Amino acid sequence: MSEPLIPKTQENSSRGRKILFGGLLLAALAGATAVYSVKGSGDAGTITTDATSYSILRVVSDEMDVKELVSMKPTWSHFNDVSLQMKTLTPYVMEGQLSQDSYETSFYVNYNSKTLQLSRKNLQTGQIEASLYSTKEKLNNAAIYQFTNSKETVTDGFDAFQAYSSSDLLTDTYLISLKLAQFGLTGKSAPVVKGFYSIAQTLAKHEAKSSGVKRYTQAMKDLVAEINSRILEENRKPVKAQSSTLDAKLIAGPCDRYSGCTCELNNTCGNQCFGLCGPDCFCWAFVCGDCNCHCFCLHHDYYCSCQGMTNDNCWSIWEWFDACC
Repeated sequence: MSEPLIPKTQENSSRGRKILFGGLLLAALAGATAVYSVKGSGDAGTITTDATSYSILRVVSDEMDVKELVSMKPTWSHFNDVSLQMKTLTPYVMEGQLSQDSYETSFYVNYNSKTLQLSRKNLQTGQIEASLYSTKEKLNNAAIYQFTNSKETVTDGFDAFQAYSSSDLLTDTYLISLKLAQFGLTGKSAPVVKGFYSIAQTLAKHEAKSSGVKRYTQAMKDLVAEINSRILEENRKPVKAQSSTLDAKLIAGPCDRYSGCTCELNNTCGNQCFGLCGPDCFCWAFVCGDCNCHCFCLHHDYYCSCQGMTNDNCWSIWEWFDACC
């Protein structure tokens, strides 16, 4: 994709812009403390942090012992009855199950092969009520979608996206993201985590502009504000020197798009929070570790706000999957 030049007619003033990020002033934010860290294959899988010894923001190094994942808080404002069990978490692959009421949703995400699998099972009947398989082929760069429920199988890209967006799998995608964030995992913790958050954000941005039932609920917004507050509180702690076990060449992560790019939040094409990661003016600090402008979120907003919600680069869940924070 050839990246556009952002229109020069944008309003750069931040006055009057309403950004909800857990009650903390944007001017007080420090830089994100979590960074990509990839060790050699001979190193033991560990959880490491790069802030103070009390930091709860985590970096994924090799395959983690998922039993060591601990929530940043023992209880939260909402969804304490929903649990996330991780089977695998490496810098490039994650797999697990989301459990709630009488349902279990299995998920598998592979960063290198750009593959997403979701499957929602009714534990009372044993039936798979909805599933999604999507991947982006490397040879022709074509995205493949297959959404299946009890009534139909949809393979057309945009139709499958819409079917996914109107199903309970969308709710599950949001909840998986929130539960990962509660573990202290931001988009700078691991490429695969950033990729999954990008998918959830694409869905949320699109849903915010659509009509119909909203699956990104007020309870989710309240929980996001609580998670944001916890993450931003961690960001204000002193940052210590990186561990000598980290390979400095890999700290920035295995992505090239927007590496080293900077931007400022602004008002463009009717979007008062142009460049913010999260739907509308609701910051998702867990996407990139803060509530600042990030270039991939800014370019995503360009396509959605300036080109239209049906633009392929707006709704495609793969377009921003491997972009740098």
